[in-house]
Amino acid sequence: MDDYGSLILLPTIAAFLFNSEAMRYIRDIPHPSHKISLYQWNGKYLIKLEAGGMYEQIYKLDQTEIGSEEEIDRILDEAFLNQAVDRFRQMHQDFYDSLRRNELLF
Repeated sequence: MDDYGSLILLPTIAAFLFNSEAMRYIRDIPHPSHKISLYQWNGKYLIKLEAGGMYEQIYKLDQTEIGSEEEIDRILDEAFLNQAVDRFRQMHQDFYDSLRRNELLF
């Protein structure tokens, strides 16, 4: 790419960087075995669940559909969290099965 071609890309990149809303960390939500974090980004709440540093689940909720952050706490009830933990187990099993199937266990 010549010098002129790279100059054309600069305004596009700058527009993206300066017009994008930065992701804002709000708080952690206590859980005995998994990290749960709440973020705000691009008009949405993001609920991020993490397991063992290897697996993540992210749920997005439009801010206009949630009246308060406390409603998010209610969404994360025992039944939902139990299903999320089961999903983490299934994610791990799927990944392990693929490693075994492709003889890539480490």
